[in-house]
Order: sequence, then structure tokens, then C-alpha cells
Amino acid sequence: NVPQPFIVIATQNPVDQLGTYKLPEAQMDRFLIRTSIGYPSQQVSIDILKQIDILDRAQTVSPVLTSHDVLQLRLMTAGIYIDDAIHEYIVRLVEATRHHESISIGSSMRGALALARCARIWAAADGRDYVVPDDVNDLATPILAHRIMLVPEAIFDGITQESLIEEILEEVPAPTVST
Repeated sequence: NVPQPFIVIATQNPVDQLGTYKLPEAQMDRFLIRTSIGYPSQQVSIDILKQIDILDRAQTVSPVLTSHDVLQLRLMTAGIYIDDAIHEYIVRLVEATRHHESISIGSSMRGALALARCARIWAAADGRDYVVPDDVNDLATPILAHRIMLVPEAIFDGITQESLIEEILEEVPAPTVST
């Protein structure tokens, strides 16, 4: 038995660095979200350098949440309402990744599930007990972009996974949901 909650946070180096390789197709879909934090600001970089002599920072870090808190938050977000129109919208977005001329492999159902789950969390973080289309739109790129593979021509033309998800968001009409 794996203790709950079981959460894995992974880092990935940019593929263009020496010795790094793209994830195999079977593994691309196993990560909930992919986001880039970029480089730290100059001040943050200086602060990091000033802390280089601290041997064991783990002992000075205080937990923000307990595992019980995380489980309670999971239960709370499960009760966030998603209208059928939002479910249909999520499915249309995912299906659009499967039929786009620049995408060789579209998102699987895991992408739709991830988008629905995260939209609930996004709504809760905004103090709502229901999901709106903007919740889905805000999360579609970090949740779907890494789940698609581009055709070679698109890669050659410099098209990115992120830009294609943004294009799909513009093409697939969002529903109007009354709150």
C-alpha cells in the first residue's frame, strides 16, 4: 500500500540540452501539468547564492499543509460542480487536438480527466463551488500541451505545442454557463 496522499513532483531539463531526450509517447501523458518556471530574477539569484552555505535546508523548512489537509482539500474539490456544457467543452478541446493538421498524436482521455480535475481546483482556489469556462481556458495549455506530438513539418516551422493549444482555444467556442 502506498500512503495517501501520494504525490510526485518531477523536474525535466529542456530537450535542447546535451544528454536530454524527449519522453516516450507512453510517458508524456502520465504527468498532470507541465509548466516552466524560467530563470530566477537577479535578486532571487543573489538570495540563492547567499544561502549556499546552509548545509541542510530541509531541517529549517516548515510544512504548509499536513497530509490530512491535502486529503481534505481533495474531498472538497471533488464537490465542485461542473456543468454538462463544461464537460462537453473539455471533450471538444481534447478532440480538437486529435484532428488538427499539425498534431500527429492528440491528447488522450487522461488529458480530459486532468483538465476537469484541475478546473475544479482552480475554481475552489478562486472561492467558487462551480467551474466556469475560464477555469478550463486558464489550464488547457499547461495540462494539454505536453500530451500532444507535432507533425515534423510543424516542428520544422517552429510551431510549439503551446501555440497549438492556444490556437485550439481560439477555435473551439467556450460555452455560456449561467452562474
